[in-house]
Amino acid sequence: MMEEYKQKMQTVRTVSTIGISFGAFLVIVGLVVSGFSASSFMALLGGGIILASMVFFGFGLFLGIIEEIADRSKGESNI
Repeated sequence: MMEEYKQKMQTVRTVSTIGISFGAFLVIVGLVVSGFSASSFMALLGGGIILASMVFFGFGLFLGIIEEIADRSKGESNI
C-alpha cells in the first residue's frame, strides 16, 4: 500500500516538475524575445503553466493525504 502511494506521489512530483520547468523556460524566452515586456503572450502563458503545475501538485498532495486518512479510519495503517 505504501509503495502504491509513493508511486502516485512520484508521478505527481514528476509531472509538476516538468510543468514548472517548461513554464519557467517559456517565461524566460517570452521575456527575452519581447524585450522584457511583461505583457508578452509567451511570458503570460509560461506563468499560467507554472501556476497550473503548482495547483496540480497541491491537489495531488491533498488527495494522497485524504486517501491515507481514509485508509487509517478503516484500520488499514500504511506505516
